[in-house]
Amino acid sequence: MSELRLIETRELALDDIVVEDRLRPVDEMGVSAILMTIREGGATTDPIDVRRVRRKGVVSFRLIDGAHRMAAERQLGNTTILASIHEGTDADARLMEIERNLARAEMKPVDRAVFLLEYKHAYEKKYPEARAAIGQALIAKRWDTTGTIPVVSFAAKIGAMTGQDESTVRRQIRAVKALERPEIDALRSSPKWVCYNDIAEIGKITEVDERRFAVNALAAGEAKTVNAARKLYRAARGEGPAPMSDKDAKFLRLMDAWDRAGPVAQRRFLSERGTDVSERLAEVLRRGDQG
Repeated sequence: MSELRLIETRELALDDIVVEDRLRPVDEMGVSAILMTIREGGATTDPIDVRRVRRKGVVSFRLIDGAHRMAAERQLGNTTILASIHEGTDADARLMEIERNLARAEMKPVDRAVFLLEYKHAYEKKYPEARAAIGQALIAKRWDTTGTIPVVSFAAKIGAMTGQDESTVRRQIRAVKALERPEIDALRSSPKWVCYNDIAEIGKITEVDERRFAVNALAAGEAKTVNAARKLYRAARGEGPAPMSDKDAKFLRLMDAWDRAGPVAQRRFLSERGTDVSERLAEVLRRGDQG
């Protein structure tokens, strides 16, 4: 848990806030949502969080949480933003950044998994006694040896914060742990949010070329699942048949349903949809194909 100390809340110039080493990029959809809230309700957003750092006599303000709000204020033409100013360590600033983001429901699965992994590293660095163990060692490590501050395991801490059980937290971390940064960035750009199961399946692919192919296929929308992406990869290498197109799959399902229906159901179908069938048949005869 972050132990930053709140000093004050006041307006800061946007240009005076240092923004660097962020765990996720600013998402335009997120900025648009903030702008819509401000324009429709006329309400301002919550203060952003920054850390005051003094080095060699020079004071700077480093962003902890609020990059999307800063981007929204810039788009509105504003030059300042309300900020809660804290003091503390780099580790506590990172913990606060992650805690603030994990409390939000709109994060993509890949981003939530990245934040969980980073939180694990930061939390266990701050509380080494919270690292997972087994048996009596696990019980002992759940409590600070001073006997004054209870220190729960990382997974238990996140579970209490997000309402997820510990096994779910661990699965999300395993899902993203094996991925490289370019692969994570590619998954973020996918037109469809990539679910935890698919992220986990990607992490299990040991061959680098195949894993990158699967990531790119998902990011480009060429495959809906990791399994489909792996089939595309094998087909591209001549190691398997090309996956069936959606059009071919629908055709085969229709043919199968017709064959299994039997004469009675077929006659009923034709009585209900005979006009449609006649029109489609006429189109086929005019074009001279079966497309």
